[in-house]
Amino acid sequence: MKRVLIASDSFKGTLSSSEIISLCSKVVREKFSSEISLSSLLIADGGEGSLDAICSFLQGEKIQTKAIDSCERMIETEYFYQREEKTAFIEVAKVLSLPHVDPSFPKRKRTTRGVGMLIRDAIQKGAKRIYLFLGGTSTNDFGISLLEELGVKFNVSHVNAEALLEITDFSTEAFDSLIQGVEFIGLSDVENPLLGNQGATYVFGPQKGYSKDLCLLEEGMSHFASLIKEKKGIDVSFQKGAGAAGGLGACILSFFHGKLQSGIDTMLNLASFDEKAKDADFVITGEGAFDTQSLHGKAVSGILSRTDLKKVIILCGINRLENSSLVIYETSKRGLSFSEIQKRAKDSYSTAFEKAIREVILI
Repeated sequence: MKRVLIASDSFKGTLSSSEIISLCSKVVREKFSSEISLSSLLIADGGEGSLDAICSFLQGEKIQTKAIDSCERMIETEYFYQREEKTAFIEVAKVLSLPHVDPSFPKRKRTTRGVGMLIRDAIQKGAKRIYLFLGGTSTNDFGISLLEELGVKFNVSHVNAEALLEITDFSTEAFDSLIQGVEFIGLSDVENPLLGNQGATYVFGPQKGYSKDLCLLEEGMSHFASLIKEKKGIDVSFQKGAGAAGGLGACILSFFHGKLQSGIDTMLNLASFDEKAKDADFVITGEGAFDTQSLHGKAVSGILSRTDLKKVIILCGINRLENSSLVIYETSKRGLSFSEIQKRAKDSYSTAFEKAIREVILI
């Protein structure tokens, strides 16, 4: 009997990691139950779905609470907490998600206050280590509004990205007292700096709707980074990963004195992936679009770097990687509209998975 481990990222907009696991389980149960032993691991790279992944393999509890979203609406949300370990896991997309923004709300007034509210709640519950999953945000304010929520005093009130250029001073006494003794770790799949052509604003701003505001936002980020260097002696302008989540990476490095780590590597470590992959005959992974970016910080890259490549099968929506020696199966037909891809996603994935079993796993 062949042992197969499913550890796939989501296909954004079509299939979640948990749906992929369900589809694979159904195929094996109905057609290969006597030939394949299937195990699975819910994974994510630090963006959307990271909290669900953590909940699937760590002991702890989901804390239900309320917080402000990026458009200043009070929403029901959650984070994960391990009481004995005094460790909290916060997925910032739970409150800053781009798909849920109000299009009528001014873009440069979007706030990260809700993340600050979750951090405060976790600290009040006794957290001494807080992981922040940084992917999938709609904001570009360096995190100044979450800092204000946690006690940082600025010379302007109710700060947001629009106010970055107006900030000339800040004090952190109350903030420093609140976070004293708490370790902060940012988890991300990007290594972009805060500033420059490869920075937070110019790379990620357009997809968040900031195309007309890029120069102004970059100027604000640069101004605030200079102020931090002047007051705190820390230059975060071009540190690796500082541009994650609209500058939240830089915020963690400078104000929280935290560190940034690969989201997928941390996730795989916490899930004991190496041990599970070692016991498997094949490891099936993938994501919606498989390209060169997939090999740098994404979930697939983490799995490829830790697995015997002869064991790996990649199922992806579309393969844009040319001349690869990897075993790759596409689950979508070329030329289809996204709505058509969505309609066919489950059947297409199941068909590709079954084909991989027959052509690779059971030969």
